[in-house]
Amino acid sequence: MARRDPHATRARILAAAEELFADSGFAGTRIDAVAARSGANKRMIYHYFGGKEALFESVLRHRLAEAPWDGEGEIDIAAARLLAWEGLEWEQPVAADARAEALRRLTQGIAARLARGEPRAQGDAALLALILVSARLFPLVAPRYAALVVGDQADFQTRYRALLAKLADALAPLPVVPASKPRLTLRPKVSEAARA
Repeated sequence: MARRDPHATRARILAAAEELFADSGFAGTRIDAVAARSGANKRMIYHYFGGKEALFESVLRHRLAEAPWDGEGEIDIAAARLLAWEGLEWEQPVAADARAEALRRLTQGIAARLARGEPRAQGDAALLALILVSARLFPLVAPRYAALVVGDQADFQTRYRALLAKLADALAPLPVVPASKPRLTLRPKVSEAARA
């Protein structure tokens, strides 16, 4: 009889739950579906995670705490959707401390530019940080609406990335991050659906 690998089972459950929660949110996802997709039984899901709520929080913590909120890197469509579902269905943000720290660094970078009086960077640093993060996430969270705004443009992704890079450069220098972490960017990853 083959030995069970608890780490592999837990990872399969998290991956399956991430896909389902990203597609259907907390309310629309059933533990039976997670079990079927992961190849684990319901008893193992409850054993590892304690229930649907804890599983949803584990998925959010896993994906959103490490998302590149303040620099180089991409936030993929699954993370953007999980963020939207969290906002719609969850009372408090998960991994709020880690996410708030990343956004604090972004805000500090903007505030430093404002303090230097750079002419293109004017306004409230926290609100400018919110605008940059929102601009990055919007086409991922609402691709159909973004397509309504820009129409059927094959070069949307290229143009959008270039514009966000200019905005980020004008509003906020990249924050100082530990050398062990990769640089992060405010450039979005826009799906093909956003252009359709």
